[in-house]
Amino acid sequence: MDFLRNVTREVGKKSGQLVEQTKLASKINAEENKMEKLFVQLGEKVYEAFRDGEEFGEDYNVIFSDLNMINMSLEELRAEMLEVKGVHICPNCGAEVEKDSQFCTKCGTKMAAEEEAAPEVACVQCGTQIPEGTVFCPECGAKQE
Repeated sequence: MDFLRNVTREVGKKSGQLVEQTKLASKINAEENKMEKLFVQLGEKVYEAFRDGEEFGEDYNVIFSDLNMINMSLEELRAEMLEVKGVHICPNCGAEVEKDSQFCTKCGTKMAAEEEAAPEVACVQCGTQIPEGTVFCPECGAKQE
């Protein structure tokens, strides 16, 4: 009978340790998630400062250039997705509106006729065609004058 009591006690002890480990792992995970969110916010703030013209070291410029290329790619993919879906975005509320609709079904805003693609210019450093008004070239990261 003592053997059974000892086994039961050991199982209870191990079970308690497992519960405590699970709680601590959950708390560690929660703190790591908080930290990750703060790093993302920090990165977004730094990138916004870069887009606003703040100067950073060369190490950052490589990352900014990569971010610019990814942003351009995302814009193209999002436009492609809208085309495939047969919709465009309401300029007032952001809702998806069927291409043949003259008014937004969510807020009633009159939809403008399809606009032409923004004119492009050559990058001052590498010559890549970029949308007019682009501040930094997504290919080489050069600031456009």
